Amino acid sequence: MSTCNYYTTEEWTPLVVYESDDADDEAMEAEAVSEAAREFSDGLRWYRVEIRGGYYAGVQFDALKTDDGDMADGIDDDTARDWYNMTAREIEADMARERRAIKNWLRGWIGCGWRELGVAGVFSNGEAVYYQIEPRRIEVTGPSDEGVAVPVAIYSEAVA
Repeated sequence: MSTCNYYTTEEWTPLVVYESDDADDEAMEAEAVSEAAREFSDGLRWYRVEIRGGYYAGVQFDALKTDDGDMADGIDDDTARDWYNMTAREIEADMARERRAIKNWLRGWIGCGWRELGVAGVFSNGEAVYYQIEPRRIEVTGPSDEGVAVPVAIYSEAVA
């Protein structure tokens, strides 16, 4: 599916977008969701979630590293202890936890007028072709603390 171009995001970040034929509708949606993104980001240390306009039209979520996230990238243990009172391994685990939380939060907007796109290809001039990712819910059974099997939901990317 061809659509307006979006800015490239981190490879772990799902491309969750909102598109409308009405530019005013997109602007109102972006303004409303920006506050939710700021509130969510307040609970994060290493990343922040922002709303960006697409290159031509549309609106997308973007996850960016904070200053702490940039400085902690590839940090050694001594510096990590001095700056953050954590080991480098603890920082990486905390960053991974935040990335999972961001993915789950972004995907929570799907079905509320937002949708997830995958990049099918990029031409040499920078134009891109996207496909819509349909979330598939797969129920599996996992163990619980009491030894009773409980359902666990797993979402996987559909192939276009």
